[in-house]
Amino acid sequence: METTKQRIIVSVFDKRNVAGRPPESYVSHVKIWDDAEDGQRRPRYILLSRNAAGEGFIYKSKINTNDSFSVGKPWKLNELRRVEVAGPNTVIITLARAYQWQTEDAREQSEFVAAVVRTFRSITVG
Repeated sequence: METTKQRIIVSVFDKRNVAGRPPESYVSHVKIWDDAEDGQRRPRYILLSRNAAGEGFIYKSKINTNDSFSVGKPWKLNELRRVEVAGPNTVIITLARAYQWQTEDAREQSEFVAAVVRTFRSITVG
């Protein structure tokens, strides 16, 4: 059985460019819960990637019916203004506006936040 990380990489980051390399590489992910208009909670994933030019990206992603992932909303990581851990299962990431996400696992949230900060520092050189 493939792990979530493997499924994300195959679905989103395994495409190849003309040079035979993926345009972006997986860095990290965290599972979140979105509140739908019908009152139900839907699982979503926030993905962190980096491209060969050194740019970082954050994507909001969902699982499709065939267990693959597709990306929706993209953000450039260099637009990051703030990361706040509001609780063991709540993270607020501020880009153009603040996004508050309820995560499923405190350890996974902590690893994702650390990856975001580490990647942001490496692409902004500081």
